[in-house]
Amino acid sequence: MSIYIITLLICLLISMVAYQTVYVQPMNNYNCLDLNHRYKRLFIIIAVFMLLVVGLRADVIGIDTLNYKNTFHVIGRQDFSFLNSYEWYQESGYAFVIILFNKLGLSWQVYAVFMAALFIIPIMVLIFKNTDNCFFALTIFIMCGLWTYPMSTMRQAAAIGLTVIAFMFEDKKRNLLCLLFICIASLFHISALLALVYFVVRNVSVTKQGFLVWFVAGILIVGIGIGPLRNILAEIMVFFGRDYQNYDLTGGLWQELFFIASLGIGWFFGQDGDERYWKYYKAIFLSAVLLPIVRINPALFRIYTYFSVYEVLFVPLMLSKIDQRMIKVIGYMGYFGVYLYLFFTQSVANSLKVTPYMFFWM
Repeated sequence: MSIYIITLLICLLISMVAYQTVYVQPMNNYNCLDLNHRYKRLFIIIAVFMLLVVGLRADVIGIDTLNYKNTFHVIGRQDFSFLNSYEWYQESGYAFVIILFNKLGLSWQVYAVFMAALFIIPIMVLIFKNTDNCFFALTIFIMCGLWTYPMSTMRQAAAIGLTVIAFMFEDKKRNLLCLLFICIASLFHISALLALVYFVVRNVSVTKQGFLVWFVAGILIVGIGIGPLRNILAEIMVFFGRDYQNYDLTGGLWQELFFIASLGIGWFFGQDGDERYWKYYKAIFLSAVLLPIVRINPALFRIYTYFSVYEVLFVPLMLSKIDQRMIKVIGYMGYFGVYLYLFFTQSVANSLKVTPYMFFWM
């Protein structure tokens, strides 16, 4: 079994996207949302495939999988009274699930599938219900490496999935349930409380012209406040008992430029009154502001994903706003080029330990 099974999956998705965007959408033969439902079974099959690939991986696949497996067995021997020793900022929900699975006699592999499902299923539902081109969004999800996230950051991946559920409730104006799920997510990883920032920002009404003020604020935060904010974050890491390492280059400058470029293109083609569009735009804005600030430690660096995960929705929505066919095709080709680069440099990188890929029975 090889990681190239994922490459074949990518080829399938690219074919679907080419059909849906280059041939169908410009000719207006079908409404794209109707087309999503027409291929709903294929979408579900691919989503289940990704879930099983992540959940049924061998314990040597993923940077931290073996450590999570050892933790599953160590904490699993404890009783529920063990949770009394946890402070408010520690991941008591994560420990509770481990103990519960062990009490029920469920194996590590069942637990791994469950934790992967907390991340993958909410994002798949979000993609299917909130984008005009679900297969393009799904392709982005795979090619930028998000499908590997539960392999190396199991706790935080689960927390991100729960915050996605939270904001699906917020979309329906059910704010109390949104806040409840953010709190539940923080029991898996305390960094999920960062989603409260997005909760506030999503509810701020801003016109297209008003976002120019946001750009100035973002530049001030990143350019002027980056030093003090990094020091504050470092102190928080020490207070919570995390290791602090000064990795200034974590993540790379190109990722920051990618977000800035998307913000510029998105602002130009965005239209006032499109509430869904600007909500996801705000998530990319927060990603661009947060990314250089948290680039002091690999553990901190990952928390920008609470916002950047909405890239899989924003990019298809943004490109769908382009009316000129030639510009639209250039846009799709440009983003595919970026995601192909990300796929072959990150998703199949040796550091992720997914090359060669193995299932747990192999």
